[in-house]
Amino acid sequence: MSNRSRISSRANKKGRAGEKIANSALERIGCLMVEEIGTPFKIIGRKVFNGQTWLQGFWKSKVSGDRRCVRQDGISVLVETKMITDRSLRWSDFKEHQPDRLDQHAQYAISLVVWVRDVYEVFILQWPIPGFGPGQGITPERAQELTIDDVNQCKSPKLGW
Repeated sequence: MSNRSRISSRANKKGRAGEKIANSALERIGCLMVEEIGTPFKIIGRKVFNGQTWLQGFWKSKVSGDRRCVRQDGISVLVETKMITDRSLRWSDFKEHQPDRLDQHAQYAISLVVWVRDVYEVFILQWPIPGFGPGQGITPERAQELTIDDVNQCKSPKLGW
């Protein structure tokens, strides 16, 4: 296994662990029907190299977030999860389309960011996050101040409920 594959494999395992932690945190704050949003992937070829089969493919489209769930009143909740363990969460940690998708969803429902630092340090932040934007970051201390503990208390800033 190459160095690049090992690094990628480690990052994927870390990401999967963060997703499981995020699921538990979302259920704890009252999110129902937590489901992963699958990213469409098209396989276009196979190659055998050194006895291993490699699939070639590409992402067909960008998705709005990592998870979807609903509140008790049926309001949709879109969730983006970030697993950043060694520093502050930065705007640059989001892919180019993610802030726009979170903004669009927040116009009509609730958007959340789940920042997983480790098993015991998970921050659930309602989007838009005050004071967070291009070129900016958010510290764990600030995230702790803003973290929510009940999704049913989230308000829609645009709709006023």
